[in-house]
Amino acid sequence: MLTLSAVNTYSGPTTVNGGTFRLRGDTGTIATNALTINFNSTFDIDANATVAANPNRIPDATVVTFNGGTFSMEAPANINRTETVATLIFNSGDNSVILTPNGTRSVQLNSTNAFQRNNAATLNYTMNAGEPVWRI
Repeated sequence: MLTLSAVNTYSGPTTVNGGTFRLRGDTGTIATNALTINFNSTFDIDANATVAANPNRIPDATVVTFNGGTFSMEAPANINRTETVATLIFNSGDNSVILTPNGTRSVQLNSTNAFQRNNAATLNYTMNAGEPVWRI
């Protein structure tokens, strides 16, 4: 597991290629323009925030490509969490998006462009880390 808990300013593409890549705390961010989550990999924005749920843990212009991976995000106990990315591309494999609210606190993943699905990729969307809410 790789955990980043501070502002990281590199701006190249980011690929999660096995294991978990976690953004932690109030300031854990990446400045990437492209995020690829490959088979058996997880990109996670954890609930460990105490002051504010930074809405730009990932830049809004980031393209997120799934190749059989998981994107997970949890709301902190005291703050709603929203993250916006440019495009979500489900390129291949069986992919998951897991959004976990915390009590009365909500969690939301927004895409400013349309979803894209290639190569018969699937998506399991889960709220509260339970059974999938819907599958495409």
